[in-house]
Amino acid sequence: MIHYTLGFVFQKPFVLLLRKVRPVYHSGQLNGVGGKMEGNESPCTCMTRECREEVGLDIEHTKWNNFTRLKGYKTRHDRPTWTIHCFYHHYGSGDLFEDYDPDYNLNEGHAEIVRADQLPSDVLPNLHWLIPMALEANIFTPCEIRLLTND
Repeated sequence: MIHYTLGFVFQKPFVLLLRKVRPVYHSGQLNGVGGKMEGNESPCTCMTRECREEVGLDIEHTKWNNFTRLKGYKTRHDRPTWTIHCFYHHYGSGDLFEDYDPDYNLNEGHAEIVRADQLPSDVLPNLHWLIPMALEANIFTPCEIRLLTND
């Protein structure tokens, strides 16, 4: 099974997203920061590394909050083929607008700050429910969501 991370950096009412370059099927769409876990890396450590690599923000691994885990299944009876560990971080130690670099790593994409309550139409579809879920994460315990996929 392949493990990924996905994270949202908030400074209310805004969220930092990345206009993806790759994979090709996400190219041009907005997504959170994150990526594939490497070796024995923990999800939180991966989230810190990916955020640093993609947008130049160095957020300690202990500052990321897990709010859900997505698991992809080919059929209801199979084992999952992938897992996405989803995190959020409320940016409170400065001004997000001044601290991030929109063009930090153009191989990954272009970072953009958008209003979390007015997401543009070109965000990946699951962000329309994942971002509100992350913002309300303090009212429920982390959960696992199982998805049937075509991959």
